[in-house]
Amino acid sequence: MEKEKQLIILLIVIALLYILYQIRNRNRNRNRNIKEGFLEIDENARTDYESANKLQYKDTIYEKSAKIAFENNPKMLCNLLPIIPAEYCGDEDGNVSKKPKFPVHMLPMKDTTVMAVFNDGQLYKKDKVEYPFWTGPLENSLPDGSIPLRMISIDSEERLLGVGFNNNLYRKVSNDIESTWELIPNTDNIIYVIYQLENTFENDKIIAVDSQGRLNENIYNQLGSEPFKLVANDNETFPVLKVWFDKNGFMLGIGTNFKMYRKATTDWRNSEFDTVTGSNPSLINDAIYGKDGKMYGLVLIPKLGKIAVMKQKMVYYLSQFIPLEFISDKNNKEIISNSEVVKFKTGIDYTNDRYNDLQYGDINISEAKNKLKIEELRKIRSHCASRGSKTNVEHENYEFLNRLTKQQKHIDELNGVLSKMVSQDPSRSKIQEDII
Repeated sequence: MEKEKQLIILLIVIALLYILYQIRNRNRNRNRNIKEGFLEIDENARTDYESANKLQYKDTIYEKSAKIAFENNPKMLCNLLPIIPAEYCGDEDGNVSKKPKFPVHMLPMKDTTVMAVFNDGQLYKKDKVEYPFWTGPLENSLPDGSIPLRMISIDSEERLLGVGFNNNLYRKVSNDIESTWELIPNTDNIIYVIYQLENTFENDKIIAVDSQGRLNENIYNQLGSEPFKLVANDNETFPVLKVWFDKNGFMLGIGTNFKMYRKATTDWRNSEFDTVTGSNPSLINDAIYGKDGKMYGLVLIPKLGKIAVMKQKMVYYLSQFIPLEFISDKNNKEIISNSEVVKFKTGIDYTNDRYNDLQYGDINISEAKNKLKIEELRKIRSHCASRGSKTNVEHENYEFLNRLTKQQKHIDELNGVLSKMVSQDPSRSKIQEDII
């Protein structure tokens, strides 16, 4: 009798442990608490949006280029493209491997955070590009709740712009990155966009890469009523997958071979991509600048079937991308500001006169310091002009700079505390970069 009671108690304990395990596992799946390269997502998470209007996804220059480049590597294709049918990714027995998660597009933000579109078409973010962990997927990542994203950018009001795999342009209803998406009418047949800031909002433009890899543009304020118009004279001969600008004002572009090229002159509309000088040797899917002038690239690794974040060895667009653990940043100096990092990738320039009504408290310490220096230089030029001659006058607001230094110290201390708190917060998912 005593043994029967013990057996019943044991069975009850086992049942309770099993229930607790199922609850914990369900919460883990809900919050997507996974580390990139270590644990992998449930395959159902991918087929959820594959099955939604699956027939509407037609191959563009991007998908065609990927299928040519990785013709003999279905693993790379299946991991890279969220719209590849699951049956295409099965082995000889029809078993479909689960996909690792990695970023396919990065977007630097004004507050130095970095957002990304992952290979599941959803949005993620991290505090700095150097940090190993991503958080996500964010709320309202997918337009219409089911359409995977190709890429994201921002407009002059800091609202996210996104292009879905249905080749339509979407915009967040507010500058809250987790607000809902709205479709911008008559903006179909595109795969990539970058903003072009002009002197007034009415003149701002959007540069777009269409589904054939050609460069187009349109007045941003007229999106929805006016179609995109073709620009640049090598549209037909040199299709591209993505474009952005380097620190010298040259347009950079990823060709159909997933290598980076540069326009021959800074007049991107009237110059061709320089194929004589050649391309960057790395296979990349996207890149953004670091403050030291070197680019971080999302480098394709076909043998592993995934993408890894790497960095250039030198400050030059042809410099190869290498794993981050082989990069020594101890002696690197910051030669560009975070505003410039954002500008080169998105086209939004926060140092533009249109943003001069911002007060120091509205922007971060680094941007406030840059804004102060610009204002001090203007004072120097005005002072020299009033004297009728140009002299080398050094003028610095040392009291303000000292205050900035103290504030930055406090901010660094707070960031350290917050980082520890976030690292222990089980309610946010953490996705770690691959170690190559």
